[in-house]
Amino acid sequence: MFNYIIIKVGFILITKEMVQTTIAQNFLPDEFTLSELQRVLLTARDDAKISADSLFYAKAPKLPFLEKVLDEKGMQKKTKRNSYRPSQLYRFNAEVVMDSIYY
Repeated sequence: MFNYIIIKVGFILITKEMVQTTIAQNFLPDEFTLSELQRVLLTARDDAKISADSLFYAKAPKLPFLEKVLDEKGMQKKTKRNSYRPSQLYRFNAEVVMDSIYY
């Protein structure tokens, strides 16, 4: 019973931190797509503002702690690892987060 309580409290803390900090970067590769970020966030917390594609994809690229990845020529770096259509790659930068970040 004691182990269950520890696991439950840990899960609650992680789900809270997942939407209030950039802890999601620990569950993603260095360069990731917005759909990968969205899946990680939804694993921890099923929230309408995250699960609604139109809301998430409109807001996420504007977040101050995310930046588009550029290749050596300065062009936007894309990947086809999740679909046939190329997706923009992003990475976390060193921006300090002060408030709930995905809302």
